[in-house]
Amino acid sequence: MLQLTLLGRVPAETTPVRGYPFRVGRAPGDQLRLQAPGVWDSHCTFEWRGTDGIHLVGNPQALTALNGQPVKQARIRNGDLLEIGGARLLVSVAPAAQRSFRLLEILIWLGLAGTGLAQLFLMLWGLP
Repeated sequence: MLQLTLLGRVPAETTPVRGYPFRVGRAPGDQLRLQAPGVWDSHCTFEWRGTDGIHLVGNPQALTALNGQPVKQARIRNGDLLEIGGARLLVSVAPAAQRSFRLLEILIWLGLAGTGLAQLFLMLWGLP
């Protein structure tokens, strides 16, 4: 999952990108709303393009810079620095969250212990 970290604030604010298209700007419908100077309504959009990865598509009238270069459309990579008006965003891959298997592990150990006890009972019950 992609995440956007708004730089220049202490602490930095991080927003996960949970679905595509993901719009950034001032508009009420944008998934990430920025109030920095120079940010337009729906300033830019992140789009998923399958095997070609994630692309940034800027509003044609708004200035969007990726790694210091003005862009209208570009492929996004981990560590890219995005400048939208007066806002600076670091694009990064969110850390993967591992599911907890504690309950499953407990159930498996209980099952193994129960099987062992059942075998012991059958061995003792079958002896003369």
